[in-house]
Amino acid sequence: MCNVADAGVECVNENETRWKPERLLIYDRQPGGTGISAQVQPLFGNILRAAYELVNQCPCEEESGCPNCVHHGECTQYNAVLDKRAAKIVLEAVIEAEGTYLSKMEEAAKNLRECGCPCCP
Repeated sequence: MCNVADAGVECVNENETRWKPERLLIYDRQPGGTGISAQVQPLFGNILRAAYELVNQCPCEEESGCPNCVHHGECTQYNAVLDKRAAKIVLEAVIEAEGTYLSKMEEAAKNLRECGCPCCP
């Protein structure tokens, strides 16, 4: 269980002059944290896929999306730089990257199990 006060997301500011890396940022908003970010981490792939389905199936035809699919009610930048099509592209890319990363980690773990040397568990 969580509410909007527990977890935050980064909203892009179109007037920002300092460089920020491209990222999806989810963080604990409460001082000291509630632990929600750590609890979300193992579910991140499922959350990404659910977000993609939500955006993809939303019937709105606005380029910037709508409050149901891509708008964030707490965005301090008034959702000024949002784009529904771009959201789909970003979500697809992150889902693919996560799948590639997990496949590599599984392969590395398999190789360690099969190694048989004394230093590998």
